[in-house]
Amino acid sequence: MNFRNYLLFILIAVLGCARGYSQRATISLDSGWHFILQDDPDFSKQDMDVSGWQEVSIPHDWAHVEGVSKNGAQGGSGGYYDGGIAWYRKSFTAPESWSSKLVQIEFDGVYMNSEVWVNGHYLGKRPYGYISFRYGLSKYLKPGNNSIAVRVDNSREPSARWYHPCGIYAPVHLIVTGQQRVCPNGIHITSDMATSEKVNVSVNAVLMNHSSAKVKAVLKTTITNASGEEVKVSKKNIKWSPKSKLSIDQEFTIEKPALWSPDSPYLYTVTNGLWVKGKLVDHVETKYGVRNIEWSTDNGFLLNGEVCKLLGVCEHYEGGPVGVPGLCPF
Repeated sequence: MNFRNYLLFILIAVLGCARGYSQRATISLDSGWHFILQDDPDFSKQDMDVSGWQEVSIPHDWAHVEGVSKNGAQGGSGGYYDGGIAWYRKSFTAPESWSSKLVQIEFDGVYMNSEVWVNGHYLGKRPYGYISFRYGLSKYLKPGNNSIAVRVDNSREPSARWYHPCGIYAPVHLIVTGQQRVCPNGIHITSDMATSEKVNVSVNAVLMNHSSAKVKAVLKTTITNASGEEVKVSKKNIKWSPKSKLSIDQEFTIEKPALWSPDSPYLYTVTNGLWVKGKLVDHVETKYGVRNIEWSTDNGFLLNGEVCKLLGVCEHYEGGPVGVPGLCPF
């Protein structure tokens, strides 16, 4: 754990105590990893000497770093890059205040067949390489130093019809919340057909009470414009049973909405704040663009009532056999 990351954890812990409540904290784990292109079951243990391992940052793609291989396991469509099995390890510091919190680790992308351990405890396996995933850490964490180990298996090549990364190729975060929170991917926003005068917006929030107690709470939903000015606000009282999930719907009407388009990508911000006993315990901000989408047999795709030509698509995450975007020099 480097000194800068240690100070970051201490600062978050102190601020949480000073403010008297626990808002959501999202902490980057992209730096300070150790990597080895070998396979050994002992690499999953809680304590491990990694002095002989390579220090790397995320995103990391060992196929791109190693270069074109004589083996060429990925084949012609994969640029003749190799695969293999590798391990990543990282240490981080957990403050004492986290003992009453929910702590999750979120991986935005690991290719592929990834398995994760924390402090030697097995969390699970994610075979698919093009999806984000999370694991709960709370019951395995201890105050002070903690370790994460990740095994990535790309031994069965070719595994795709194109070049693919090997390793943890997208950001990694810790997400720390209280016992009452907005569920992962729990905010859904839709709208009807907008006119120049108004648009009706629906906001659905999925919330979870992880505690064993009944809880009274307030969900405050605020819509602000691109200048940060409040457009609409609503509050809804919640009565929660122990260890239960709720789905809350709220309706808003925005007068004279600004529409999103490629030429004018106007975005509103929808903020959902969860309050318990007058204290903000969680909040999630979601960007949302109001636009009208239609299909016509005569005109094709219409955006905001105007014909919009689709000139191309982003078919793959990478830029062909040149690595993931975070590793490319352009």
